[in-house]
Amino acid sequence: MIPRVRVDPPAKVVVRELPRAGDRASHQTHIVSSSDKWEPLRINVSSLDLDEKKYCRGHLDERKSYRMGSTLSCPEDDVLSGDKKNTLLNKILPAAINLHSDILLVKQLETPFKVPRFNTTLCSHFTVPPTHTSEGVKDTYIMLYIATGPSNTPFIDNYNTSGNECLGCGERKNIPTEKSINRRRIQLHVHGITAILQGEKNNKNNYRE
Repeated sequence: MIPRVRVDPPAKVVVRELPRAGDRASHQTHIVSSSDKWEPLRINVSSLDLDEKKYCRGHLDERKSYRMGSTLSCPEDDVLSGDKKNTLLNKILPAAINLHSDILLVKQLETPFKVPRFNTTLCSHFTVPPTHTSEGVKDTYIMLYIATGPSNTPFIDNYNTSGNECLGCGERKNIPTEKSINRRRIQLHVHGITAILQGEKNNKNNYRE
């Protein structure tokens, strides 16, 4: 378990990083400000695989499964409308991320987080910008790649790195509309982010709660 050290709740600040030239989608960095010597937890979400050419836009569309890498027919439940996409990116993920950011601080990051090559892991089917592996991602402790697709089950997989950073990828299913969003659906994403953090649970000195 991550050791618990109580801190006064810091003032919350949410920052959205602008896309670099050539990037097709923005990366969202969610932070919580703090006057402590520890760094606020920064979780960067890449939505490059939420391109409309990649996710299910209609029943029986043929799209890639990010779990298996193969092409499958889209069930009706996996069709991602504009409303559902907006709910995922602007409601569910920020809420899930902030629930962790409210209580966790991390040791200062001295260099950008260079994302390793995924090779044969579940994450190998996700889109990773070349700059993430060559130059690294600045001010990021957790890098999460998100997608939706016609897999049989949703997943978030953690990928251990040699440093203190955490890396994960996730394919989500059954995205609610804004009207049907509730705490239970947000909690599903909270559990996924917790699983990524637990992937680095042996580095206990790098967390503070």
